[in-house]
Amino acid sequence: MTTTQHVPLSILDLAIVSEGGTSASAAAETTTLAQRAEAAGYTRIWVAEHHNMPG
Repeated sequence: MTTTQHVPLSILDLAIVSEGGTSASAAAETTTLAQRAEAAGYTRIWVAEHHNMPG
């Protein structure tokens, strides 16, 4: 008999602003990622903090 066990998975998003992109577009991409992660059953999404970065 085989049983499956739920393993809680999370995502770490670095919210990188692509060259030529904006912080608003990076935030929108993070929102889309979070919605897709929730739909896929991920437990949580973490967003990295960036300190002392230019811009």
